[in-house]
Amino acid sequence: MLLARLVSVASTTLIAVSPRATPPCRRAGWHSPVAGLTAAAHAVDIAEHLTSSEPACFEALRDETQQRWPGGAHMVSGAQQGRLLHMLVRLSRARRVLEVGCFSGYAALWMGLALPEGGSLLSLERDERAAAVARRHLDAAGVGSRVEVRLGDALEALRALPEGEPPFDLIFVDADKKRTWEYYDLLVSRRLLAPDGLLLVDNVLWKGQGV
Repeated sequence: MLLARLVSVASTTLIAVSPRATPPCRRAGWHSPVAGLTAAAHAVDIAEHLTSSEPACFEALRDETQQRWPGGAHMVSGAQQGRLLHMLVRLSRARRVLEVGCFSGYAALWMGLALPEGGSLLSLERDERAAAVARRHLDAAGVGSRVEVRLGDALEALRALPEGEPPFDLIFVDADKKRTWEYYDLLVSRRLLAPDGLLLVDNVLWKGQGV
């Protein structure tokens, strides 16, 4: 029987607040530079502005993504989500990690840097241009040898994994939201998650609706 812990890592829910509640505590005299935010958005805004800035390698990746995909840069994980993924990989002591949906590699970079010596991450991406950007930045950060970005449709890539494929200690699903349950069903049926593994699913409340 497959035992999995399901965790939502949608960046808009990293800090849970009621839509009608006052945003969480702020530093004295600090005000959000963005007017008209909802309570949940305020929480993310506070987290982004009151914590240390992301390392230069992540800024470079984010900047290139913005330049190459001006209308799709929002698909890059937030800095706090990246830190959460990094922390979960470290805390779970995961040695084998699977990412379903890589895009330009921001989340993969955070997780790759958290892997122990001898650890590995398999990241699935269908866009050849995005995969190329991800590989270049992973190499530049020194983790290209432990992170494989595999090109192709995620479902097809999962089905193509050999029957004897060892299970993964942590799986992060962040691909086509309409196919989330298909990914989940395949991961479970193929027993790709280790018995004590951690399954992370992004954007489980997609546009206000459960995926």
